[in-house]
Amino acid sequence: MFEVEGLQIPEGDDVEAIEASAAGALFLQRARRARVGFALRAEDHSGVARLCRLVGGTPLALELAATWVRTLSVPEIVKEIERSLDFLSTSVRDLPERHRSIRGVFDHSWEMLTAEERRVLRELSAFHGRFRREAAKQVAGASLAALSALVAKSLLRRTDTGHYDLHELVRQYAASKLAADAPAQQSVAERHGLYYLGWLEQCASGLKDRRQKDTVTDLTAEADNIRAAWVWAVARHDITHLCQVSATLWHLYELRTWFAEGEAVFRDAAEAIQSRAMEIDPGDEALTAVVAMRAHSAYFSFRLGKSAAAYAVLLPSATHLQSSIDQIAAIWSLFYLGIVCWELGRFAEANESLQASLEKARACGERWYETVVGEFIGIIAHDKGAYDQARRYLTEALAIARELGDPMIIAHVLSFLSQTIQALGETAEAEKFLRESLALAQEIGYRSGIGHALDGLGRLAQVTNPNEARTLFAASCDVFRETGDLRTLSVVLSHQGYNSLALGDVADAQNSFFAVLRLAREGGYMPLALHALAGLAMMWAEDADDERALELVVHILQHPAATHHTKSRAERLRAELETRLTPQQREAAQTRVQMHGIDQVIGEILTL
Repeated sequence: MFEVEGLQIPEGDDVEAIEASAAGALFLQRARRARVGFALRAEDHSGVARLCRLVGGTPLALELAATWVRTLSVPEIVKEIERSLDFLSTSVRDLPERHRSIRGVFDHSWEMLTAEERRVLRELSAFHGRFRREAAKQVAGASLAALSALVAKSLLRRTDTGHYDLHELVRQYAASKLAADAPAQQSVAERHGLYYLGWLEQCASGLKDRRQKDTVTDLTAEADNIRAAWVWAVARHDITHLCQVSATLWHLYELRTWFAEGEAVFRDAAEAIQSRAMEIDPGDEALTAVVAMRAHSAYFSFRLGKSAAAYAVLLPSATHLQSSIDQIAAIWSLFYLGIVCWELGRFAEANESLQASLEKARACGERWYETVVGEFIGIIAHDKGAYDQARRYLTEALAIARELGDPMIIAHVLSFLSQTIQALGETAEAEKFLRESLALAQEIGYRSGIGHALDGLGRLAQVTNPNEARTLFAASCDVFRETGDLRTLSVVLSHQGYNSLALGDVADAQNSFFAVLRLAREGGYMPLALHALAGLAMMWAEDADDERALELVVHILQHPAATHHTKSRAERLRAELETRLTPQQREAAQTRVQMHGIDQVIGEILTL
């Protein structure tokens, strides 16, 4: 039998990691033997690491791949291996004939299998990555005896977690056998797609309660199979199943912070459904599916810092879904729209959308949505300075989240509730909430929750220990850069800017505020832009540039997207500036405000 266990593969993509691994060292040794003077270029590093992983460190595969360096680059070799198993062959005559290609090795092993083992191995090729015994039984009709026999014959692997997986080269070989029987291939693909879509639907409740961590771990382990099932359903134009599981898939992407993939997956699904339904009546199920997929995609667009573009999609999407038969879709689309409106500073519109979502959630008995929607209504109330109202909504959201046992939502609500508690002067309680939020987020690996908690602790530390606050803000920024959450990164950078002012580090403060303005202009985060402008106004006032500082202050106070906190800061600064300026200077600043819009002002600042 062909031994699928391979040599140690590189742990990283750098040359040191490649040379330190047995698989990388073997490939380099054989490549230098095949072509005198062969040396890795910088652009080859990731390719060699990918090649080693692709063949699972299999010595024969590495040696056969290395023979091709005479005519192909490393990236080209990788591409050919991904395309076809037959690429791994050689004309070297001093090897036994069956060892001159990977296919020859597999052909020999294939002949030694029973008919049932061949059938099972062929059908297991439908899996992508890891799979469970139950999945193997449902999709490939694989008995425990058949699985054990394939493991014993080194054609299937059993992992430490109890999953099974196929070496990629074995999977390619078995897939070629399955492809020879088109009806069987289609039947297996259908069983695979329906199994994983059904499993994803069954996991929906586990993502929203105390089982969340284990459920996310299980789904992540088989994410490649879930992706394949989704693609199968899209190709089949299976609108019913796609709509049934779309919110659960969205939730998995949100929990894993797979924002870019989420944007692309739902966008592609919408386009595929649209292309298959050129003539769509207003009440057609296909139109509703297209709108729903666009809404999910737009949500992830906003998570990637494209709130203005997301709003343009979500406004008509939520309007359509409100009158559709799918009222759950109406709930989450209104929720998405409310969040995006909040980010854009459209507070009244945000509150209207969220209140409509909350009403539907309560009518449908959707407690989880009642929690997350109520939380954001509280967040908006906080931004408007209605702290008692914010506390009420956030406390109710926390109570429901604790009842449901959803650790991610608990951590999220705790972070935002701490802001309101801090604004009400209850510092010790605010810190208690943040410590609980951080511990919970760390326990479940919730990266965004960790970032929010670190930011909150930084804001608390600003008062007593600005140096500690600087460290906390820097750690929080790292998290949001890593997850690609540019909006929240802007929030933390703004807090970092004010902290740098407190430390007397004017250069760092200016860099932070300028970074916020750039991100805010690109993403449409006007409330955050105004918060950064208030910081710049403080800097200019300190530098005795009072007229210029007053101009920014007036812009802030006149803008409807300014939060209560930002306006309060601007009001205090205006009172101070007006005592230092003549009536003529104050009038000149007002005139310039009327002549220049806020976007123009931001543009001019960023050209300094």
